[in-house]
Amino acid sequence: MDWTNYLHHDHSPFYVSESEAAVGDKIRVRIRVPRNAPLKKIELAVLRIGEMTRVPMQPAKLEDKNWLFFETEIELIARRTHYFFWVHGETGSVKFSARGVQRTNPAFRDWFVFLAEQHRPNWLDDRVFYQIFPDRFYNGDPSNDVQAGEYNYMGKPVQKMAWTDQPEQRVGPLQHWGGDLEGIRQKLPYLTDLGINGLYLNPIFTSPSNHRYDTENFLEIDPHLGGQKAFDALVQDAKKLDIRIILDGVFNHTGDRAPEFKKALENKVERQMYTFRADGTYEAFFGVKTLPKLDYDSHLAFEHFLEGAHAPVRHWLRAGADGWRLDVAHMMGKDGTDRGNLEIHRRLKAAARLENPEAWIFGERFWDAEPYLQGASDPHDHAGGGEDGVMNYQGFALPVADWLAGVDIFGNSVQLGTDELIATLEESYRVIPNPMRFSHYNLLGSHDVPRALERMDGNFDKLKTAFAMLLAYPGVPGIYYGDEIGLRGGNDPYCRAPFPWDEKQWNLPLRGFLQTLIKARKQSKALQSGALKFLETRFDALTFARTYTHADGRVESALIGVNRGIGQTMNFNTALVGVFEGSWQDAITGEVFHARDGILKATVFKPRVLLPIL
Repeated sequence: MDWTNYLHHDHSPFYVSESEAAVGDKIRVRIRVPRNAPLKKIELAVLRIGEMTRVPMQPAKLEDKNWLFFETEIELIARRTHYFFWVHGETGSVKFSARGVQRTNPAFRDWFVFLAEQHRPNWLDDRVFYQIFPDRFYNGDPSNDVQAGEYNYMGKPVQKMAWTDQPEQRVGPLQHWGGDLEGIRQKLPYLTDLGINGLYLNPIFTSPSNHRYDTENFLEIDPHLGGQKAFDALVQDAKKLDIRIILDGVFNHTGDRAPEFKKALENKVERQMYTFRADGTYEAFFGVKTLPKLDYDSHLAFEHFLEGAHAPVRHWLRAGADGWRLDVAHMMGKDGTDRGNLEIHRRLKAAARLENPEAWIFGERFWDAEPYLQGASDPHDHAGGGEDGVMNYQGFALPVADWLAGVDIFGNSVQLGTDELIATLEESYRVIPNPMRFSHYNLLGSHDVPRALERMDGNFDKLKTAFAMLLAYPGVPGIYYGDEIGLRGGNDPYCRAPFPWDEKQWNLPLRGFLQTLIKARKQSKALQSGALKFLETRFDALTFARTYTHADGRVESALIGVNRGIGQTMNFNTALVGVFEGSWQDAITGEVFHARDGILKATVFKPRVLLPIL
């Protein structure tokens, strides 16, 4: 056994004394080492003003028959503090960073990071969210339905659909089913029974389309969704049930019917909020002229949409929302580009926190979000980092579904091996500072991609495996409406079909399986806040652990095993999470397993979520 493989450090309270601290504060940092390791000394390498300094670590006065612990204090002289452990043994030295053990110096992106003055909303840990496309969930008030031919959109009359109709590609945005906020309010008991305690709503502001990403009035709830009265009633009842509500903020562009854009066309002061060219044309979202793009080179755009007292970012937080999901967050910028993107998001989040210090802000960044989620490094810069987290397509949704389904979201064949899956997940997790890792919105499906079951060609076992990974992974899990009962549907608009409220159409075992997973997550501190450690991989199977070490040294760990093929006996190396002897119970089947000498053996055919018997 190579003892260096068992070095351990994470950001739980035992290993880092503070989860939040200010520049100038001191924090205690610890590392765990096997008791029989041939050690000479351990130093903490800290990046200070661009140079690496080495701080001697001292043995901690802690008794453990298997482990030694070393600790030291460091002063936070910047908003972002990088560090790694320089471990000197009798046969040589190694560097231990977030990437693991290396003989050479780790790259800066692989060092451990502590972010000073970085606040993560304190209510996120036990949340399980549910995404609702309002027009398709439930019609609670038919009196506010869009009527056939009530108005024209894109030059054609809008259509009123029967609830059992299915979306059509050629006229998708014109079709209205009548789902509304009153319908969501009436179905809160259904959601709480499932275990949901957070709602993410697609846009609800006045708009001519059914998707409402072409906002006409940012300060008005669409009357066809019930208006302000319905919103207030939903917020009131949700709060009674401890359900948080996240709204969809479309601040990259407006609709062409927005009064701001109409005034811009008249050469009024609002013109500076958009990017007009010399020939009179204007920049638009993907060139779609009904979606003129906002220009944040203008102070007026910041004031009107993000920072002003009456800006929608602040207004709706005062009205009871708990945060924002930011549509196409990666595209917001200046002069028709994404220039200044990080500055925009820093200012947006700062404005939101003026209204609600616990507001959760996460962006739709479909690709790699690493550069935008590093926090601020300047000790005098109090603007903070960008969003709290992102919709975790890159670091969870896409690779997990590719691995299970064998096809990507466009239907292309993808032969993703288990080792490559682990490498992708581990890297995406490693290079993001700890507060952001646990503030991502993790998902399998959404209104923008094929439904998870569609990707998996109707294979419910694979969907259960995906659900197990979702509920066991670091971050905030989000369920797309209807996935829990087995809805299928390809890319937009087919992934936006109406929810079938006839229970005969539901896959009840699937819903029950998800209920069990949600219950397990809510009961486990390890699943909510534990560090991630991948344990073993096979061709079609993998195991990983989530470990949370309490301030007093108590270790709470969850062991997860998943398989996309035939059943295999897997070795869960519990010594890697600090436990040599112990018992775990499968939260799904109730089976009990025992670790002996740091190894727990279990057959992984269907998903395993093993929680410690404390």
